[in-house]
Amino acid sequence: GLNELTIKAFSCKNKEALIFLILNETVRLVRYDRAMLWEVQGKKPVLMGVSGQSTFSGDSEVVKNIQGLISDITNPTQMQVLSEESFAEGGERFTKLQDTGPGGTVLWVPILIDGKFALGLWLERWNQVSWHTEELSLMSYLSRGYAASWHKFKSIWQVAEPTKMAYKIFGVTIALLLCFIPTP
Repeated sequence: GLNELTIKAFSCKNKEALIFLILNETVRLVRYDRAMLWEVQGKKPVLMGVSGQSTFSGDSEVVKNIQGLISDITNPTQMQVLSEESFAEGGERFTKLQDTGPGGTVLWVPILIDGKFALGLWLERWNQVSWHTEELSLMSYLSRGYAASWHKFKSIWQVAEPTKMAYKIFGVTIALLLCFIPTP
């Protein structure tokens, strides 16, 4: 169940193994037909993987449509069953995507790392199968386990942009000072 999956996630040796587990083992806890994992740290979400596929095209029409929809979710840090009302402007695009596909429901599961929105799990159920409150609760807990597991792969050498700028200014200042020190 939940504990076993969380332990397996935390035991992953690298990010690729964790991505595989998130996409292909979560189905043991809650049933879905397709899962997509998205990294959402920049302006544009980046597809990390698709369940059941070792390779995927990030340029396909479906992927581009979903990428645009994810960027348009009104409250992307809230787990939710997506509907037209979930999007600032893309509600009709969402409905069109649902109508052209196998027709189903989508659960959006944000994964917050250090309190920041970093990943999103797009879980599709086809043929109008709905999501239940118990499943949402399980996914809420599991997303925290996935966040902790992902966090362990975060580089300790990653430095925030303001800190990088401070280091650059400090380096230039030292270089200028060294230029003005008289040499005997």
